[in-house]
Amino acid sequence: CNRFSQASSPSSTSFIRASISIMITIITLPLWLTLTSLPPLGIVAVTLLISYFIFEVGFFFHYKWHLVPRANQIITSRPPAPYRDYIDIKDREKLLLRILDRLSERI
Repeated sequence: CNRFSQASSPSSTSFIRASISIMITIITLPLWLTLTSLPPLGIVAVTLLISYFIFEVGFFFHYKWHLVPRANQIITSRPPAPYRDYIDIKDREKLLLRILDRLSERI
């Protein structure tokens, strides 16, 4: 007798589905009672609040797991620009003038 074939029998599957359904009902019953006692506008407000909360949690995990790690990656498609250190004050003045000229061209 194989115990895996017994675990996937139709009676055990229906028992698992019934158990999950009962657990969901028990968990959501207070929320359901609260929502059904609200006026129609209250139901809309609570639904929007729950949707906003779910969106915020999703964005938090997206930010934490995708945006932050990728923001610190070095772009390998092009070589990095050469580093320029303007030690002399006159060179820094030239740099500032060049930046201002470029900004005036854009305007």
